[in-house]
Amino acid sequence: MTIGELSELSGVPRAKCYEIVRNLVRKGMIVMISSKPAKYAPLPAKQGITNRIEQLRRELERKVVEAEQLLEEIREISGQGSVREAQMMIIESHESILSNSVKDAVNAEREVLVALSQKPARIDWSKYAKDILDCMRRGVRFRFLVPSLDVFSSRFREILERSTLEPLSKNLAEIKETRAVKVPFMVIDSDTTYLYISDPETNTLRTAVRIMDSRMAEQMKELFNRYWEMAH
Repeated sequence: MTIGELSELSGVPRAKCYEIVRNLVRKGMIVMISSKPAKYAPLPAKQGITNRIEQLRRELERKVVEAEQLLEEIREISGQGSVREAQMMIIESHESILSNSVKDAVNAEREVLVALSQKPARIDWSKYAKDILDCMRRGVRFRFLVPSLDVFSSRFREILERSTLEPLSKNLAEIKETRAVKVPFMVIDSDTTYLYISDPETNTLRTAVRIMDSRMAEQMKELFNRYWEMAH
C-alpha cells in the first residue's frame, strides 16, 4: 500500500509512517513495489528476519573491526606500548552518544575542544542550546574545528543570538575550518576524551569511546592544537 493508505489504516501520522517505512526497507523487512505512486509490501516473515539477521551479523563484524582500530589508535597515542590503566566506556546509538557527550561537556570547568571530520554527523544544536549557553555563562571556553565554517558558524550563531551573550565576542566560542580531522573527537578540560565513529550514509554517530585519563586528554589536546594552528 501507499504511505497515505498505511497512515489512514494505522492511525499513525504520515511523517512517522515515512520514517518507519524507510527503516524497514533499510533493514530488509519490506520492499518498494512501485514508485509512482510509491507502494510498499512486506517480505515473507522468514525472508525478512533472515535478511535482518545477516545485516546484524555484518554490522557486528564491522563494529569489531572498528573497535580494534580505535584501540590500536589509543595505544599509539597513549605511549607506544607502555602499560597504564584508564577508565573507558563504549557508547552506542546516536542519541545516547550525544546525550552523554553534552552532559560531560556542560559540566566542564575550563574548556571544551570539539574536532569534527569531513562528514560530520547530524546534530540538532538547538536541542542543547540552553545547556551550552549556561556553560558559557560560567566562563567555559568552547573551540570548534569544523569542515565548513559557513555552515557551522551560521547555525551556532543562531543559538548564541538567542541569549544575552554577544556571538563570539568574548572568545567563549571560537570556530576554525579544517578538513584535516579524520577521526572526530572531543576533549573536556584535561581529563575526558571522546573518540567518535560516524555513519556517513545516515549522518549519525554509530559508536563513541569515552576515556577518562589525563594523559590521553593532554595528548589529544596537543593534536587539537596542531590542527588549530594549521586551520583558518
